Amino acid sequence: MRFSHPLLDYASEPLKKQMSIQPVVRGGSADTPNSTRYRQDYSVASGASWRMVVDVGNWDAAVMTNAPGQSGDPSSQHYDDMLKTWADDGHMPLLFSRKKILANTEHIIMLIAQ
Repeated sequence: MRFSHPLLDYASEPLKKQMSIQPVVRGGSADTPNSTRYRQDYSVASGASWRMVVDVGNWDAAVMTNAPGQSGDPSSQHYDDMLKTWADDGHMPLLFSRKKILANTEHIIMLIAQ
């Protein structure tokens, strides 16, 4: 599986290098829970980049995975930090309660309309 930043074709060469994400092996077919569709050259055409399991009786026990990462900013450490977990069918916490979210917050970005 190869992920490409949507602005990759418009970036300078140094930025293209920073935006590039290493490919990962991905299994599955149209007939498996890991539904993946391939092109004739066997490159991945589609599949689930987001997966989650939720216990509605215990929201903070939910788990998820997302690919390639939580950020679209190639300078962020979270740009492709979920890729290996996603490719390996792993998961991480999907926190719900304000208390759990604040306890695990790395930083806050505030957008202010002017």
